[in-house]
Amino acid sequence: MNIDDNIILIAVRLKSKRLKKKALLPLGGIPLIIQLVARLKYCKLVNKIIICTSTNPEDDELEKICVSNNINFYRGSELNLLNRFLEASKKFNAKNIVRVTGDNPLTDPEIIDKMLNVHISKNYDYTYCDSIPIGTRSEIIKREVLNFCDKNVK
Repeated sequence: MNIDDNIILIAVRLKSKRLKKKALLPLGGIPLIIQLVARLKYCKLVNKIIICTSTNPEDDELEKICVSNNINFYRGSELNLLNRFLEASKKFNAKNIVRVTGDNPLTDPEIIDKMLNVHISKNYDYTYCDSIPIGTRSEIIKREVLNFCDKNVK
């Protein structure tokens, strides 16, 4: 298995109707998004962890946090997450994308590694796990499937 083919894309924006800037709220005195990235660094089968946010000026603060904490980031479409993920996966040359939600600091890195093992060994297009609690889950998708969806889904 070539871990260079696998990246984690953390979908996060600061524009929220229910709880603004929740990804920046302190968790143990540290912004939630930083805690999440630190947790995901325990994944053994991924090459890079990338904050995947929008070009909306509200998300400039996320970029600043990424730069000051040496975290990879990508900024793309505010509303088209599929396109944002596709373009980020091209930029970072990934074959397999692990999608993580930026407001789930309990996402489980051990489960991600287990899912990647199955995803790659079975040559799946899409892999998810719904037998663990909400807030700890992630999913994996091949970049070629994102490409297909981008061209064929309206």
